[in-house]
Amino acid sequence: RRLAVPNPGQLVLLSAFEPQASVDGYFYADTIDAYRASQHSFAQMSMYAGGAILRVEVTGANSGVFEDAVTEAVSPGYFDMVGARVSAGRFFAESDDTVVVITEAYRRRIFGSASGIGEVIKVDTVPVTVIGVVADGFNGLQVDGGLDMIVPFAVMRAAGGRDRSTPLRSKEVVARLARGVSIDAARAELLARWPSVQAATVPAGLTEAARQALLRQRL
Repeated sequence: RRLAVPNPGQLVLLSAFEPQASVDGYFYADTIDAYRASQHSFAQMSMYAGGAILRVEVTGANSGVFEDAVTEAVSPGYFDMVGARVSAGRFFAESDDTVVVITEAYRRRIFGSASGIGEVIKVDTVPVTVIGVVADGFNGLQVDGGLDMIVPFAVMRAAGGRDRSTPLRSKEVVARLARGVSIDAARAELLARWPSVQAATVPAGLTEAARQALLRQRL
């Protein structure tokens, strides 16, 4: 299907592979920020994880309601990149952590006619506050078109039981090509620049084995 975003042909996906262990790799937030500042091929970049199904418990007036939610975890710049708009509330910023943005359809499912803004729900037992509702028309980037809520990576880290001090990371990055840049040119710049940026931004606290695995990754 054609993605319901402006100029979908400009969107690209970055992924990494660790060849020695034959597993998917990771992108750490500090590395993505450093690369974004040093390159010229991408107008926008966002950490991305899509398609996860998380368990949601509604609190307050609708306490006791449980619903599964197809979830995207993203960086704040994602919303502008995909042209998403809110019908109520706002999207999250870098300073937000325990918050969530839900779709109109999901709002109706768990809150009925209420706006849902300011309500607290539990995402895999983690309390988060609903701060925004995505206007109809945007269904995320997954091929099946399903989307119920969008969260910061801090929520995914907490839902996964990881310590708050653990560096934020994602298995994929979504980026928008800069005007006039081809995907081949963007790939060439990425492969040329990434190794030095990666080496300079390895998170402190990684074991030596994890550090070496990170440096072995192929994009």
